[in-house]
Amino acid sequence: MGTEAEALLLEVGAEMGRTEEDMRPFIRKIVEENWLETRESLAALSNEQWKQLGIPLRLETALRARLNPAAAAAAAAAAAAPAAAAAAAAAEGSSQRAAAAPEEERPQSESPGTPRVLSLPAQQQQQQQQQQQQQQQLLLQQEFTVEKGEAPEALFVCSIEDALDLLQRKVLGEDLKAAIRVLQQLLLGVLAQPANPKKRKVRIGNPTFHAAVRFVRSALPPSAAEARAAEAREIERQIKEREKLLATGGGGEPPPLNPQVFTLEQMRQLDKQQQQQQQQQQQQQQQQQQDDWGDVGGHAALTPAELMRIKDALGEGPSFQSRAKQQLLLLQKRKVFRVCCVRLLLPDLFVLQLQFAPSQTLRHVRDTAAQGLGLGFGAGTQRRLAGGPGLLSRQRSDQTRGGLNMQQQQQQQQQQQQQRQQQQQQQQQREQPRASGGQPPAADEQQQQQQQQQQQQQQQQQQQNSSHSVASFGCKKEINQLQQTLD
Repeated sequence: MGTEAEALLLEVGAEMGRTEEDMRPFIRKIVEENWLETRESLAALSNEQWKQLGIPLRLETALRARLNPAAAAAAAAAAAAPAAAAAAAAAEGSSQRAAAAPEEERPQSESPGTPRVLSLPAQQQQQQQQQQQQQQQLLLQQEFTVEKGEAPEALFVCSIEDALDLLQRKVLGEDLKAAIRVLQQLLLGVLAQPANPKKRKVRIGNPTFHAAVRFVRSALPPSAAEARAAEAREIERQIKEREKLLATGGGGEPPPLNPQVFTLEQMRQLDKQQQQQQQQQQQQQQQQQQDDWGDVGGHAALTPAELMRIKDALGEGPSFQSRAKQQLLLLQKRKVFRVCCVRLLLPDLFVLQLQFAPSQTLRHVRDTAAQGLGLGFGAGTQRRLAGGPGLLSRQRSDQTRGGLNMQQQQQQQQQQQQQRQQQQQQQQQREQPRASGGQPPAADEQQQQQQQQQQQQQQQQQQQNSSHSVASFGCKKEINQLQQTLD
């Protein structure tokens, strides 16, 4: 359910032509961050507290008018009071002139101080004094605040003083220079005292200001201002598109998972190959730059980097760039990553590599990896990793190529050597009875020992196969722990 303050902000925004999405930042700042949820809490804010909120002046004025309509009416009356006072003064002057004419035509027998003639001006004076006192009381009760906002850099590329000084240097004619100086004084006076109505008035019959009023080349015509505003809007649109592109990586179809399994050694070799390729590319670029500058003779006193710096300085030169333009240039220099490579180290010292989009969440990565690991890691079975365009299968056996680590290869070599030694011993034992012409009494014991050794070897192989199933169980256990931490 929305609060009173949120409903009030949405109503005021609708009156100004703003949507709910446009008012959402102000709702977050006022209601969620500062806990101003009721109309009473907003009405109790002081001028300094309104300034600390940092909302637009138009929105602040509308909110304060909604929260305190009596104060808004008083402010409107105070603004209309000077006009009423001027009208009353004009009426008083006309009445005094009208009263002075009959006094001149009146005979001397009549006394000039009769109450019939002076009663009307005295009443007007009392009314004026009462109006002035009411205005002063209103000014004391109602505090007027004036806030200065920063001018958009796309329209105003320099300060008022610098612009007027530049215009004065380029304009021909002493009269026009004097008019520009008067205009500068008026603008500076308004900026110094924005609440003073006297600073906002210009006498119509000012000969200095009206000596020469016309367009000059240095002035900024309306078409140029509109062009700058359109350029600023275009830059803002490009900034939003670039930020979205950096966050999502393009926003197209997600890349294929492309599941791959490596050993630690294979992964290190791949990383080394990638680093070597990057170094070779950098060396080729440097070599190409040196070849481009190879035509310069040995008598040249400047290096290629210095020549490029001089060329840039002479070609473009210093130019003004707004804050939005600088932000766009920085965003354009950043790389856009469309694929994110994720590697999972399994307990059996194998590495599972998957590809995801940069915008994918950690939960999606975890679920996808859990699906791939849960499709069967049994002993001596075919491992399958689902989710990609092609299923990758790998069978663990004694004849796997590149799928075993160094320790397993050494164990295989030792087993092969033991088998060879046993075969040689069996051949020697078979040849000895033939040479002696009979069977030795210890032949049965040797056969029993050989059978025991074969049984031990079979048990070792079974233990190795069972270790793979234990490793797969360890993978699932780690995934469950990761899921609990994320939840």
